[in-house]
Amino acid sequence: MFLLAAASLVCLVSAGGRRARAQDNHVEITGSVANVSGTCPNLVFTVANLRVATHAGTRFDDGTCADVKAGRRVEVEGTVQPDGALRAREVDQRP
Repeated sequence: MFLLAAASLVCLVSAGGRRARAQDNHVEITGSVANVSGTCPNLVFTVANLRVATHAGTRFDDGTCADVKAGRRVEVEGTVQPDGALRAREVDQRP
């Protein structure tokens, strides 16, 4: 999966049930959590091969930070950082 971010660029990518939308540096991505590390509120995990980092300002809907586990479906909204990681603004946990 490739996500590109540039002024006014909108990209929608779908592969294997995962989807991502990018506009400017803002990204929304949906998929299953993998490779969870760190402690709340500072977790690092991957969704659709994109590294996601949570922080004290991340909002968790339909669950808490502690509920983020490998295999859990989530929708993450955030901003792509210079290192390519997604700094999560919101993590919406799916059943």
